[in-house]
Amino acid sequence: MLFLLIVLVIVVVAVLAFVKVKSQGGVDDEVWPFYPKKPLSQPEQVLYFRLVQALPDHIVLAQVQLSRLLGVKKGNNYQAWFNRINRMSADFVVCNKDSSIVAVIELDDATHQKEDRQAADAKKDKALSSAGIRIIRWQAKAIPDVGVIQATFMPNIAVKRDAPQAARPLNVRPLQVTTQQFGSRHHSNQKMHSKRISKTDLYKSLLARMDKASTAGYYMESCWIQYAIVEDRFNSVIRHAYPQQGAELLKTLRGLDRKLEHIAEKIHPRDSDCLKTVHKELLERIKRWKDKRNALMHEITETPDYETINEKLARLAPEGTALINELGSRVRKYKSLVKRREAQSLKPSETNKIEQ
Repeated sequence: MLFLLIVLVIVVVAVLAFVKVKSQGGVDDEVWPFYPKKPLSQPEQVLYFRLVQALPDHIVLAQVQLSRLLGVKKGNNYQAWFNRINRMSADFVVCNKDSSIVAVIELDDATHQKEDRQAADAKKDKALSSAGIRIIRWQAKAIPDVGVIQATFMPNIAVKRDAPQAARPLNVRPLQVTTQQFGSRHHSNQKMHSKRISKTDLYKSLLARMDKASTAGYYMESCWIQYAIVEDRFNSVIRHAYPQQGAELLKTLRGLDRKLEHIAEKIHPRDSDCLKTVHKELLERIKRWKDKRNALMHEITETPDYETINEKLARLAPEGTALINELGSRVRKYKSLVKRREAQSLKPSETNKIEQ
């Protein structure tokens, strides 16, 4: 009897041990249901190789956890702050050779227009910016070329092209827009729907013309188009910040400087959505680009050294392209937040009050 009891105990222990080992995956012949995945999407692969080509003296990393980029300052609850960025990752990280971070790049597709993704993007941006890390957002449908990337990271070096910059003439070709494409002035006051489509088509034409001008070496024309687009983007910001009176306010804000100043001093303090999308660092970079562009416009009338001016314009044009891409993305996000705010009746009480 005692022998049978001992045998029974041994059998039970063996069965339990077998079940435990199997549940832990320790059985050699067990098939695990995993398959290999590509860590980068097709647009991400395109951008990665362009980054590597454009920045040969830098380290380019992909899909990096924020926990590898950010630390928590002493005196704070490490776990609580770590939990805020847990499972967040950066699409790309550009570093110096010593691994110090130069910038984080996010490649946004259409899913980033969703409410939950915008909230996650805002959280990620805040975490990185609080550590002093520059954030660059590009659109998957408008991946920058090598020249734009170089201008974004190294605006003071010459942009590499297939042919020498100075060999190309300093020239401006007229921008030709036919009434057949965009409608005559007589039709400019038609329905809002038609007006919206016309503006969309006009932007597509301007961007295509800008790229064509840069490719052909007509950098002055490219910079001229960029300036017009930048100012129009800020007009849109002001109209959305003041839905009722924005159009009237714009009549008093002549010139890009006054618009930049108004956004920074009047809109940012009362509109957190504008502050976190069209942020101050972006405004400062645009102002620096605008100052360089204006200085070159004046320099043209003061010196016959057109080759030198053309080289400067060749560096300035791709820098402007990068800025309008980033500005366009951020203005679209701001407009989306304003529409959501209006739908939820959460507009700030000052929205209809213009501060001048």
